[in-house]
Amino acid sequence: MRILATIVAAVLLTGCATAAKRQEVQNQVDFHYRMGMAHLQDNAFQEALVEFREAEKANPKDTKALFAMGHAHYSQGDYAQARSAMERVLAINKGNGEALNYLGNILEKQGETDAALDAFSRAAQIPDYRTPHFALHNQARILLQKGERAEAEQALLAAVRRVPEYYPARADLARLYLDDGRWADSVAQWRTFIDLRPDLAEAHYHLGRAYMGLNQIGPARTELNTFIEQAGPDDPLYPDAQALLDDLAR
Repeated sequence: MRILATIVAAVLLTGCATAAKRQEVQNQVDFHYRMGMAHLQDNAFQEALVEFREAEKANPKDTKALFAMGHAHYSQGDYAQARSAMERVLAINKGNGEALNYLGNILEKQGETDAALDAFSRAAQIPDYRTPHFALHNQARILLQKGERAEAEQALLAAVRRVPEYYPARADLARLYLDDGRWADSVAQWRTFIDLRPDLAEAHYHLGRAYMGLNQIGPARTELNTFIEQAGPDDPLYPDAQALLDDLAR
């Protein structure tokens, strides 16, 4: 029994020592990560990278430090290093939607639009990804560049279904409808957008144009006048809005 008790005690002590070592390593990672993030807030990218590399030395599999390292490289325009960091994150956790979405942005910067589109599509399908609307919006942007407007519309609709208050996707959806002459659909999206962001004057200009497409002169005039009042004469759209109002007055 004494021998058994000695063995059990040794195992327990070894386990405690191992746990203590793990905690020490994690403390080192957390310290350097926090220091790096503080440097990032000051746009001190090189100083941030030094700290993230120290965190990586302590634990090469700490994905938050690797992700932050990739972000620092990306912010400096070093897309090759940023890509390497994000690919290492995904090698550790292939279900990291945020890293996959970021990788898509990097691939797009490198001119690999088809690979970027695939990355965005895969990110949007990850169940545990908290912000899939970002990936869907990015996916739509590339689809629009490729002239695949119907597919882009579906991606934007999926984004606003996931997060109805995500106004950037609503704006792009409203512009798509406006460009395609789908006036009623554009009106609906711009009105929802304005409910979300009443401070952005440009939306009233576009909503006015959509009402003009429906030949609803009163609402068109109201929205264009609202734009004029909110934007001021320095806005690049101001002359066109004034010209449209003059046309409506004839």
